[in-house]
Amino acid sequence: MALPAVFIVLAALALVTVIGLLWQSFRAIEGTAAVDPVRRDDLLSPDRRALLERKAALLQSLRDLSFDHEAGKISQEDFERLDEQFRADARDVLQALDVEVAPYREKAEALLAERLARGPAAPAAPPSTDDQGAPPALGQACAACSGTNDPDARFCKHCGARLPGEAPAAQRRADAHDDAPVDRSTAHVSRGGAPSPGGEVA
Repeated sequence: MALPAVFIVLAALALVTVIGLLWQSFRAIEGTAAVDPVRRDDLLSPDRRALLERKAALLQSLRDLSFDHEAGKISQEDFERLDEQFRADARDVLQALDVEVAPYREKAEALLAERLARGPAAPAAPPSTDDQGAPPALGQACAACSGTNDPDARFCKHCGARLPGEAPAAQRRADAHDDAPVDRSTAHVSRGGAPSPGGEVA
């Protein structure tokens, strides 16, 4: 491979590496990258880590012992002896773990007592009614079902009954026609032609 080609390949690899690092940084800023959480074991002291490992081992030994006893691999006498031994060791481990957290427990109890001595927190003030504004305008009440409707409604939106108010245009026209005076001079029409101006048949 020629020397310029080697430089081109190395430059391409460096460019890809830089782009990958920039992309990982961008994802971490955006919060989409899976950031490795701090391991719980890293926050423990060596003594406490050893106690927790011992506790897990004893619990597993108790499970294995119970399984072997149910499978008939060990006698009842051996099961009882080993079970008592494992349980005694587990109690010692739990007591040692409690001793390690005793100072923190005392501190937590002191903080709790201080908080309780201050009394309960003041209740939140109820929302002010001044900012609620004027109540909305009431609508029409239906005489049939007592439901509330919009002020400009013509029919009840609950039962469909007609609401009191201005009559529709067709009804107004019909009422106006019924109330109009009738010209009785045109009421007598002859069989053979139109009525005369005096009401006589031509």
